[in-house]
Amino acid sequence: TRVLPTSPADRAGLKKGDLITFVNGIQTLSPRAVLSVTTKASVGQTIRFKITRGGRSLDLNLKVGARPPLAKLIKLLLMNTKAPDFSTPLVNRAGNLKLSSLRGKVVMLYFWASWCDSCKLNMPRLKSLHRKYGPKGLVIYSMGQDKRWSTLKKTAADLSIPFAVGHNARNKVGLLYKSRNVPTLIMIDKTGIIREYIQGSSFSFSALDRTIRGLL
Repeated sequence: TRVLPTSPADRAGLKKGDLITFVNGIQTLSPRAVLSVTTKASVGQTIRFKITRGGRSLDLNLKVGARPPLAKLIKLLLMNTKAPDFSTPLVNRAGNLKLSSLRGKVVMLYFWASWCDSCKLNMPRLKSLHRKYGPKGLVIYSMGQDKRWSTLKKTAADLSIPFAVGHNARNKVGLLYKSRNVPTLIMIDKTGIIREYIQGSSFSFSALDRTIRGLL
């Protein structure tokens, strides 16, 4: 299991591979036993862990924090991890596009839908980024969640979208990335690692521009 960055476990010093043997003096022989103790703790309470790391026994103190919003939790979970591979049929080009075929490029995944007004309002700015950074190695791969192929195809044509528009039927690709809401924007570096994850329409294009430049 992973230790999420900035989480109470991370701040306490827990690391991947640690074996938790006691929690608050209670022996824990399984993950379920650990959860049975920790889930009863209140925010602000300190939990005492005894762990084994590399054959050494260590004592750690973890201060329980409030559960972050779901979007932040998902971002912490996915950031700096390998992007799941997938392939979708394209509505504005022939054939399918497989994410792994874009290795060596900086990839922006953009989850949207024809019925989402805020998603469509972002399109002029995305087209601008495509013109500005496409020649330098940025690929925008958008995922339309429309049920009907014909609806997505018409919307893509009406908006004159110049980058790839995949048909994300039943949000199968979105679920790989824990995305249930649109718009969701994800930046993937040249090696296939997720470097940015933004849910909702209130993201900053100036910050996004800086992120793209840093990845290129």
